[in-house]
Amino acid sequence: MGRSPAKSVARVYADVNGRLGPSWHEYDNLQVQWGSQDHYEIVRKVGRGKYSEGVNIMSEEKCIIKVLKPVKKKKIKREIKILQNLAGGPNIVALLDVVRDPASKIPSLITEKLRLIDWGLAEFYHPKTEYNVRVASRYFKGPELLVDFQEYDYSLDMWSYGCMFASMIFRKEPFFHGHDNYDQLVKITKVLGTDDLYVYIEKYNIRLDSQYDELLGRYPRKPWTRFITSENQRYISNEAIDFLDKLLRYDHQERLTAREAQGQPYFAISACQSKGKLITLSLGGVTGAVGLSSDSQASAFADLIWNLFLGGKSSTRPFGTAILDGIDLDIEGGTSNYYATFVDRIRSLGKASGRKYYFSAAPQCVYPDAALGTVLNAAVFDAVYVQFYNNNCGLQNFGQAASWNFGSWDYWARSVSRSKTTKVYIGAPASSSAAGGGPVDIGTLSRIATQMRKSFPSFGGVMLWDASQAYANNRYDRAIKNALVAAGGTGFTYPPCSVPAYSSGSGYSAGSQGSYGGYIWQAKWYASGQPSNTPSGEWSARTHWVIPCQYLAIESIFRLIDF
Repeated sequence: MGRSPAKSVARVYADVNGRLGPSWHEYDNLQVQWGSQDHYEIVRKVGRGKYSEGVNIMSEEKCIIKVLKPVKKKKIKREIKILQNLAGGPNIVALLDVVRDPASKIPSLITEKLRLIDWGLAEFYHPKTEYNVRVASRYFKGPELLVDFQEYDYSLDMWSYGCMFASMIFRKEPFFHGHDNYDQLVKITKVLGTDDLYVYIEKYNIRLDSQYDELLGRYPRKPWTRFITSENQRYISNEAIDFLDKLLRYDHQERLTAREAQGQPYFAISACQSKGKLITLSLGGVTGAVGLSSDSQASAFADLIWNLFLGGKSSTRPFGTAILDGIDLDIEGGTSNYYATFVDRIRSLGKASGRKYYFSAAPQCVYPDAALGTVLNAAVFDAVYVQFYNNNCGLQNFGQAASWNFGSWDYWARSVSRSKTTKVYIGAPASSSAAGGGPVDIGTLSRIATQMRKSFPSFGGVMLWDASQAYANNRYDRAIKNALVAAGGTGFTYPPCSVPAYSSGSGYSAGSQGSYGGYIWQAKWYASGQPSNTPSGEWSARTHWVIPCQYLAIESIFRLIDF
């Protein structure tokens, strides 16, 4: 391909390597300190490339081993140098060691267990330098590579990022699916049009390969809305379209930089907060099984989260200047030991800063929750999003006295929890594909939520898992909100107690009832002790309905009897 392009210089970091000097960017004379290959043992091969999962037999730590294909030593040294330079940076895979086979001399890179991609094609940028255009996977190649423009820069990565983002929101992978490099550009022009392409090549005085004469033709630009379907609409917003449009530009100098991308409305946490939304950081998850081992570790972890996401300061804040509103604990595995210290530490930091931070948790409906029970009782929570699904106590068994147990959580919120004002939310799947057990139609959920609001003081609302499922399911979220609004009312009103008061020292036969502390109780078997919500206790374990009532002006919470 012949061409005589105009000069192009990166809009950002153009002189960074010049400022840092040769010790930073020169690698021709890099002296590699070779480790011992005997220290590592391959456990299994990973994927189709030259990767294997291994273990350091000296420290017993897991690692990833990448065998470098026979390429020029210069390229190998460049990759090693770049990994060494980036060591300690946020979200960068750590180079632990470099070894080589004594016989073949083929080197291998040893990195930590996190693995996504190698750095074999990474380069140091120098203005007005011509780079090899035979880089990047075809589907992610920027137009500059496809028209043989060699003075590309960091903006090439933003095109690739745009391709991935388009695949994510439109659910089309890859988004530009060319059969070869020529066809790849054709596929791009069928979306972005040919007019802007010709403006681009004229601006940089690029000469297209003559083979394009018969391939390109003339194509109008397609609006991004043409790619929205009923299947992908849940992932798309005006902000997402605007963000994508600023990434997928022919002219590399018109694309967003990485820093500019961070500031786009699509990522603007403050935009959501300005509309009254609370944005919290969720810790844990269904596959998470990491615990804390001491109070000191819990405090240190709290300081880290505070500095990265809340009111603290750090040079590596993932969301920039945005300050999240709190933390949600979704601990479903491992242990919740010492998390109370974690919560207390952040609350202390928040109080000192003068800003309110919220804490919530997402326990299973089984009471008490096996993973979160300890921290729920020991720390102050503003809300719990109880998962009434994938369990026998889920929404599908509402109305069955032996299963449905919102009242148990109501009792916990107002009698056991440290705050006594914790709000309890019904956690529900937003569609049949969101969870294996517990999805119900919107009419059923509306009836349940309305009744719980009337029956329990701690009722806070409905939590849905998750937003994308709700959008795909005919805006399930909007439907439940509208149902609660339409039902009217201001919430809970205490009914009068309808049974005699519990009498201390008296005996109660199985099935007999008594009101105590503002709640109606029923004996599971012969009972003589004070009613309590202990699962193994002698009161009202037969039914999981609970209702508070007003008796002698005492307002508390206990179990409802299914009359």
